[in-house]
Amino acid sequence: MQCGLSHLYRCCDMEIPEDFSADMTTLMQGMKRMVAIDKQKKGKKVEDGKSPMTLDIYKLLCEYFLAQESDESIFCHAFLTLEWNLMARADNVCNTHINHIEWRHDSLVIFFAHSKGDQEGINRTQPWHIYSNPLEPCICAVTALAKYLFSNPTILLGHTDRLFPGNSQYNRFIKGLRQALLANEAEIKKLGGDIDQIASHSVQKGSATLCACGVTVSPPMASICLRAGWSMGTIKDRYLHYEKAGDQYVGRTVAGVSALSLDFAVSPAYFEFDNYDDEKKFEKMMNDFTGGKVNTNLVHVLKFLYAALVYHRDYLRQIMHPKNASKKCIICLPYFH
Repeated sequence: MQCGLSHLYRCCDMEIPEDFSADMTTLMQGMKRMVAIDKQKKGKKVEDGKSPMTLDIYKLLCEYFLAQESDESIFCHAFLTLEWNLMARADNVCNTHINHIEWRHDSLVIFFAHSKGDQEGINRTQPWHIYSNPLEPCICAVTALAKYLFSNPTILLGHTDRLFPGNSQYNRFIKGLRQALLANEAEIKKLGGDIDQIASHSVQKGSATLCACGVTVSPPMASICLRAGWSMGTIKDRYLHYEKAGDQYVGRTVAGVSALSLDFAVSPAYFEFDNYDDEKKFEKMMNDFTGGKVNTNLVHVLKFLYAALVYHRDYLRQIMHPKNASKKCIICLPYFH
């Protein structure tokens, strides 16, 4: 209500009277004290909003989506892993553009031309790094995205601009997430979670918590806040800027590989061609699969996504439902026979 009143004054191009502003500040401070006292006396939930999703619950949900028959699980798995790894709001994931995805060196990178925390697109040229986790394929965003794209070739053929086409992708994900939470309620309780306190925003809060508290030497707080789209305050926002190394550290941490392990710097799955002819054959195969309508940049991305599927083929064949569209697609793709 306070924000609504402030917005009303802005829309009317009027300054908020000083007396009214002071009274409102006093009122809000009193209300916050009353809420805090009430929580203490009645034992209500201390934190505001939804609870952060823990890494264990995240893994549980990813394994659930992998094993489902429904094709919706392919979408939900890709959406969940991207939201977790990007530490992003769900609307950022919904509006991800297929042409804003690249592969640089050892990571997938995604650009956001606009977001809630960056209304003017100041950070539109800054890449957000997503790293593979070949040690735990169920939570690997690269593998999940590979399953999704190779199961939906129309996206690759340029029939749509968005990675998740449609006008209700957020509601679609929330519906799938809720079904997964209900199906795993008993297991989630054992892990200390409450399904009524877990929603889409829990994913962003969970990955940020993992980054900040999951290791003894965490990534820079500035990099965490920038990735999550959170303001650090006027002065900090002015002087603490994006650094690629900081975001890369964040990306590797949220991928789920322990920073205290030698495996933290693990390489993504990739093809090592013996000669130039083999590489050209592979590129021809990708062009044939996509109808030759995909730009060179995306073909380079598909090379690494495809490598992730090949590397995890035995695991995916074992855990995925026989009637799932991704499994059928994986079995039919070349190099799997």
